[in-house]
Amino acid sequence: MDDLERRLAAAATRVHQNREQAAAEAGQAEARQQQIAKLRAAIGDWKSRISPAIDNAVARANEVLAGENIRLVIVSEETIVIGGGGAEPRRPKLIIGVVPRYEVLHIGRNGQLYRPLPTIPRQHVQVGLGADARITVHSQEITIAGRQPVEHSAFSDGDIRWFVADIVDALVPPRALTA
Repeated sequence: MDDLERRLAAAATRVHQNREQAAAEAGQAEARQQQIAKLRAAIGDWKSRISPAIDNAVARANEVLAGENIRLVIVSEETIVIGGGGAEPRRPKLIIGVVPRYEVLHIGRNGQLYRPLPTIPRQHVQVGLGADARITVHSQEITIAGRQPVEHSAFSDGDIRWFVADIVDALVPPRALTA
């Protein structure tokens, strides 16, 4: 094989490798776009169905616990993730915690009473959308048994009520009765 044939064969190999690499990069970009589309659909479901259902279940828990000098609070956050493919949509997250029932009102400069912005309670549970568009539950202080990430579409209203009940059980543990 002379020098021309050797160089032509090497060039053909490089062209083939470049095509394979371009196809792989296009496949990765397509997969990334599909993941972002899935995340956007999950965010839409979160905003329209999941977050209001959690709010309603927490409001109901607060009605029942009204005489117990505690209440559940919800702090809403959004997580922004910037990766190699650009910024993902903001992933919503709710932080549910227990605080004393009384509220501290502040007096503003104009003499009006106002509630301070909610702070994150010491004991709390975070529920939100993970990068894989599944509902995730996390807490460093308490344990909620059996809560694995679940597809947003499979997180029914009944599951949400059960989930909030689990949070109430974890945040408001039973006291040992002394006789």
